[in-house]
Amino acid sequence: MITSLMTSEITNLVSAQLRHFFPDGNPLDDIPIKKAVKESLERLEFCFENINSKYYRLEGKPYFNHLHTDHWCSFLWFLSNQLHNLFNDHRDAAKIFALNKALHGIDAFYSIQLPDVFLLVHPIGTILGKAQYDDYLVVYQNVTVGGSIDLDYPVIGKSVALMAKSTVLGSCVINEEVWLSSN
Repeated sequence: MITSLMTSEITNLVSAQLRHFFPDGNPLDDIPIKKAVKESLERLEFCFENINSKYYRLEGKPYFNHLHTDHWCSFLWFLSNQLHNLFNDHRDAAKIFALNKALHGIDAFYSIQLPDVFLLVHPIGTILGKAQYDDYLVVYQNVTVGGSIDLDYPVIGKSVALMAKSTVLGSCVINEEVWLSSN
């Protein structure tokens, strides 16, 4: 994958953003964050390999540009999820989740299991809660996914697009290759 920054620079950028937004005196734990950044970039590469969009390709290869906010949003989710999965690190995972929320207006908690391949398009105002998600998920702005008051959760099939302002709540199944339109 071609990246706009080297891995060490990506790590430094995450740390700088967290220091700016959360100046609580508790820096990221260097060893886990370096490992999590590396592995998150590997996951991001697999995800971007499967996205056929000019903004996700450079010279025919997957491309991660830290200044493309949809890219950065996806990376931050992978990073928070990776910290959670590898190290059960709730403090740093929570900070990165909160950073993603502050920067992009998305609520995608670090413990949810997004698919290996997904595309976030202008995800401002989006809430991705507990659900069973399958690959090739496309999510636009102001989308809500989550459980019911009875704690029933949606199942979302492969190649589903959730267009702007669509909502999927509770015990429902969205089959493969479905596009949910606005409202």
